[in-house]
Amino acid sequence: MYQFRLFNLQLMNSEKQGLFSGVKPIHSVSKNKFFIFKFVVVAFTLLSLLIFLTGCMHEDSANKKQPRAEGGILDLAGWNFQTDGSVQLKGQWEFYWAKLLEPRQFGKDLYIPKTGMVVVPSLWRNTVVNGARLPDEGYATYRLLVKMERIPQNAALNLKFFISSCKVWIDDKKVYESGSVGDAYKNHKGKFDPQVIPITPDKNQFYITLQISNFGYANGGFITGIELGDTLMIVNQKNVRSFGDMFLFGSIMIMGLYHLTLFILRRKEYYTLYFSILCFLISIRTLLMGEMLLYNFV
Repeated sequence: MYQFRLFNLQLMNSEKQGLFSGVKPIHSVSKNKFFIFKFVVVAFTLLSLLIFLTGCMHEDSANKKQPRAEGGILDLAGWNFQTDGSVQLKGQWEFYWAKLLEPRQFGKDLYIPKTGMVVVPSLWRNTVVNGARLPDEGYATYRLLVKMERIPQNAALNLKFFISSCKVWIDDKKVYESGSVGDAYKNHKGKFDPQVIPITPDKNQFYITLQISNFGYANGGFITGIELGDTLMIVNQKNVRSFGDMFLFGSIMIMGLYHLTLFILRRKEYYTLYFSILCFLISIRTLLMGEMLLYNFV
């Protein structure tokens, strides 16, 4: 009798082991999910950091010390776009406040008094004229003389952040227009239109004339610099930055979808819903910063 009971007990234990051998404890499953989530976060952080450092190293290796404009003149003698990289047109520009001037008006025998020299990029509210700060709304003309050793070939301007309306001339040729530049709100129409503009100067010295008007936007002025360089290099760098923005957008969006799926399966765990919403907002923000890819679809 004792041997029979011992046999039944062994049989029941073997059945239990066979029945539940494939089932893991609940705390073990939760631990595995936490490990996967932690791995995804760490991998995403490392990849993002790698892309950021690669971009910084690329820019540092391609560009030497950038020349700056002084007295309305940018001297690029000895600068090679192929080996030295692109140039940010920063520094002192000629400034004509409350005037919309075109290149033909700057004749040899015609003197137009300028308001002064202003550092570009800058906001109008940070510019002082006759002891008073300029308002955020208004209009102005900027002018810069670029000097090079030879006539540039395959050159281009990279214009990004002119949310207000503006016009750009190379000498007497208009090469870019965004919105409608005007001297009043009724004549003005702002537009955001980032572009890479090929230019073909006729001489190794050329003027860049730029009109800006702003009525309604919070930050008026020449708020970002213009990039001048080789067309192919500018486009390639722009594509690399755009790829980085899209990678960040896709990675954060996938994390948001993953946690939204967890919330659908487990409705009581609200932290997964909050985290997914945060991921969605951050992913959209990546398209509004950097190369501002979202504006290409608007």
